[in-house]
Amino acid sequence: MRILLTTAFATALAWPASAQAPTNAQYSPSYNRCQERAASTREIVTCISNELAVQDASLNRRYQQTLRSLNPRQQNRLRAAQRAWIAYREANCASYYDEDWGTITQIGTVACRLDMTVTRRQELDCYPGYGEGSEACRSRTRR
Repeated sequence: MRILLTTAFATALAWPASAQAPTNAQYSPSYNRCQERAASTREIVTCISNELAVQDASLNRRYQQTLRSLNPRQQNRLRAAQRAWIAYREANCASYYDEDWGTITQIGTVACRLDMTVTRRQELDCYPGYGEGSEACRSRTRR
């Protein structure tokens, strides 16, 4: 049990490090500035939450654009996939929080949602009919 808690705590600590990458162009400049100034858990969570709203809006715009480009059968498949992805994101990121692990898990939970949202936007950017031929999309398929 101690190993499980230690692993979970270490994972929670790793999330903010990935979410705070100041040179990462996938995040807004205001987010990077906010992270540089944040000094408390509450401030970090606020920075990440604000960026999550920006990235979620971007994801929703891309999702709507993608839907409009598809035929009804393809739209139904994408809707089902998006609903499943949302359920997975919420369940996955909720697993990073437990009051027994302290307030640091608040950061891990919201950072998980941000990272998964950015990744999903990138997936939709490479959806057939959009950027599947771009270098960024080709490199995603090589992984």
